[in-house]
Amino acid sequence: MKKNKKFITLFVCFFAAYLLPELLFPDAMLYLAGGLVANSLQGILQAFIENSQDSLVLILWALILATFTFLLFIVRNKGLKYIFIALLFILLYFVDFGLFNFISYDPSIPKRIILDTPFKRTTFSFLQIISKSLILSFIVYLSLEKETK
Repeated sequence: MKKNKKFITLFVCFFAAYLLPELLFPDAMLYLAGGLVANSLQGILQAFIENSQDSLVLILWALILATFTFLLFIVRNKGLKYIFIALLFILLYFVDFGLFNFISYDPSIPKRIILDTPFKRTTFSFLQIISKSLILSFIVYLSLEKETK
């Protein structure tokens, strides 16, 4: 029961941390995190590859996310752990960035999920927040469990 309580506490904290900016400034964190990470990666890729694609940026973003997750598990310094958690918090906007390749606000675009009503947009946003919160809670929970063993 104590383990479940720890996970639920982490989930509620991360859910609130993802929800608050979304309520105050809808999609602002997505634009900041996505723009910072994706544009930086796009710029680096263009230095080496003339026609870099979004899929390559997503793959690199996922690799960076996996690297920081791995580092979270091996680092012993608490300060570095908090830095990695903060970086993972930002890098998990990868979920949003990846999903935006499959959605559209314009019904004329074929083969995409259409978010043409406020209810659909709100529901989709809520699902994104839940998914990011669950992923980050699971990563941090496993990291804490590994630390206590």
